[in-house]
Amino acid sequence: MSRQLSVRSRATAALRASAATAAPDPRLARSLVQWLLLGLAALAFVPAARGATGIGWLPFWCLVAPLLSLTVLYRHRLAAACGALLVARPRRRRGDQARRLAPVRRAGLRPRQGGLGKAGTGNREPGLVAQR
Repeated sequence: MSRQLSVRSRATAALRASAATAAPDPRLARSLVQWLLLGLAALAFVPAARGATGIGWLPFWCLVAPLLSLTVLYRHRLAAACGALLVARPRRRRGDQARRLAPVRRAGLRPRQGGLGKAGTGNREPGLVAQR
């Protein structure tokens, strides 16, 4: 069973390494970036391109579609960059951990030795009683 797991983990590691090193087609990436920039310029400078509501089919095809295509194209690099940011950031210490303090002994008081506590009340919690 452990041999099967190690073979499976080696295979997934090799697949991840080959997928991470494979570079996307630069012509496709360049055309997607150009499409995104032209769509951004069209929506910024041509008010009719935005449509009546601003959330229509043309803003989708001008901005959202090329942006999603770029994220799919560079998904391995984005995942590696996000993982590196999460791992590289050191954890911030918030100071020392709170510690319990020793109980304060007041002069003239001694620890209760159990029993019923005050006569007839049924209070069985331990505490401090005045010395007589």
